Formats: sequence, structure tokens, C-alpha cells
Amino acid sequence: MNLEFKNITVDMGQRRILDNVSLRVEPGTVTGFIGPNGSGKSTLLKTAYRVQPPTQGAVFAGGKDVASLSSVEAARRIAVMAQEISSDFPLTGREVAMLGRVPHQRGFGADSPRDIEIVETALVEVGAQKFADRTFSSLSGGEKQRILLARVLAQESPVLILDEPTNHADLGFQHELLHLVTARGGTTLAALHDVNLALAYCDRVAVLQAGKLVAHGSATSVLVPDLVDEVLGVESVALDDPRGGHTLSFRRHTHL
Repeated sequence: MNLEFKNITVDMGQRRILDNVSLRVEPGTVTGFIGPNGSGKSTLLKTAYRVQPPTQGAVFAGGKDVASLSSVEAARRIAVMAQEISSDFPLTGREVAMLGRVPHQRGFGADSPRDIEIVETALVEVGAQKFADRTFSSLSGGEKQRILLARVLAQESPVLILDEPTNHADLGFQHELLHLVTARGGTTLAALHDVNLALAYCDRVAVLQAGKLVAHGSATSVLVPDLVDEVLGVESVALDDPRGGHTLSFRRHTHL
């Protein structure tokens, strides 16, 4: 399923967060959103999963304006793994993962054998089965992330949005997470802080700066030192990766 942002503008008070951003994400592709803090990348994704209504413009999922969809219809099209979630509820990790099946349930939402099978498979895939029966609030940050990843995998939506999910993840889990979601073959959009993760896992990247889309294209053609240095305020050099492609090495550190 494709996802299309058309002329998205978002104003908050007197500040323009996004300025007339248009972008089409093709079915089955992985698109990374790169930019410094405050560039608008997370806000743009929020317009797709309806947390932040645009001041102007619209987002379309499979040709349907997401603002016109019911909550269930929207969830059947788009699954979201956000960087923050409230843990103030008395659910186990397995029950949180089962929430991913709610859009597909009818009546009183009883868990079917298929729902249970899908959730158990997702828990195994993300390595969360060992702590799935503990309360979600008692889990560590990394354990919570694995449960939340299981939830979005169990949701089986054709579009998956990762809204800065790797912020507090260790390096191993960052790669594990991106491998799992990109291997599923759906349409994936991810706000990322690490340029090299985008080079490793994304087909295409969209670079935002001060609320505007400044570049969009294949990851290798867009994430070159000149653009990365200008937008992110770093000094970088491209290095050949012995596994194929290339990576960027930074001469000095910055926070994206």
C-alpha cells in the first residue's frame, strides 16, 4: 500500500513546523526520514497516523484520506511504533502485544486461535516470550520496545510507521528491529537519527530541514557528505563498506 503526503503544512501557535511538504512512499519500500532535531520529521509522521492533524494538506493511505477513516480502518492500514507510550496500565506484555489484533476482531473482541498464534509468533520473533507474562510497567526499556515491536508486527497492517523507535535502544536491538520490520515486505516509514542505519536498511530517504523537504531519493544518492554535512552540521566522509555499499564516518559528533 502506498502512502502519500500532499502539501502538508503544520502550524503550532505562531510557529510553522512543516511547510508544504509533498512526498509519495511507494508500496513495499522502506523510507527513512532524516533531519536535525526540530526539522519536522516526527511531526510529518504524526500527520499520517492522525496524532497531529495538518493545518493544510492531507495524507492518503492506499488512496484514502486518513482523516476520513474510522479508527479501525486506519489501524488496519497503518501500524505505529512510537518512541513513547504510557505504561500506566495493568496489562502483561503478552496482553499489550495482543492489542495489535484489536482492529481485526469483531464483537466483544475475544482472542481467536489465529490471534493467539499470530501474537505468539511475533513474541518469538522479537525475543520477548520469556518476559511476556510480566506486567508491562515492570519491564525494562529494551523489553518494552520488544513488546511494542511484537504488537505492531501482530497488527499485520500494510503500512508500518516507526516514529524514532531506536532512540533508547542499544545498537544490537536497533539493527534487529530494522531487520525484522524491513524483512516483512510492507511499506515502512522510519524517522531515524543514525544516517548509517538509513544507508543500511532504507531504499529511499527524505531529508527535512526547518520544516521543508530538502531532498528525496535513493539512500545512496541522497546521503552523501555534502548534503549530510550541510543539513546535520557535521563533518563526514564516505567509506566503502566491505559488505557492499558505503557508510559515513563522522569527524566530530553531533546530535541529529
